[in-house]
Amino acid sequence: MTDRGALSWFASQAQKDSTFLRYLSNTLSSLPLPSLYLYSSVVAVTATSTVLDAMSLMSDEGVSSVAVIAEEDGRLLSAISVTDIGKVGCLGVNPCRALN
Repeated sequence: MTDRGALSWFASQAQKDSTFLRYLSNTLSSLPLPSLYLYSSVVAVTATSTVLDAMSLMSDEGVSSVAVIAEEDGRLLSAISVTDIGKVGCLGVNPCRALN
């Protein structure tokens, strides 16, 4: 399952089920999501971090993505996920065929 596939499924289900649409319309802070703690720190790496650094941090923190910030001023540049790293890592690498 991809992020895009999940989003597509959520959108199609919301069109069919008004209860589900109401659920999706809630703010994140109003939901009792155990993994969502809005007052915790953002897990981030700098743009000069290695792929291994980012993967290790994701594993240690139990997250599937991290923010990428500028080292100079802490400005948010992007975010990177395990899926992103897997896609880039599989370009031209034969063992990755088994992952698809």
